[in-house]
Amino acid sequence: MAHQGGCHCGAVHYEITGSSDRTALRHCLDCRRNAGAPLVSWTAGATADFRVVEGEAVSFNSSGASFRNFCGKCGTGHWFTN
Repeated sequence: MAHQGGCHCGAVHYEITGSSDRTALRHCLDCRRNAGAPLVSWTAGATADFRVVEGEAVSFNSSGASFRNFCGKCGTGHWFTN
């Protein structure tokens, strides 16, 4: 089953196929700062199951080998890689 996502302004769209490896609630300082919230929910999956359908996200190195990707127009956070 495919799941689609995108930003508030519609400039970036992505798709995830396959099943998730795991889902968790995170409350580390980096996740809290990124979300502006006390915790963040996320789901992990294989890189091969992810593709950008439209647009191009901006990447920010938030901590070492970790990158947060977001829309450069509206600022919506999209995906995290490490």
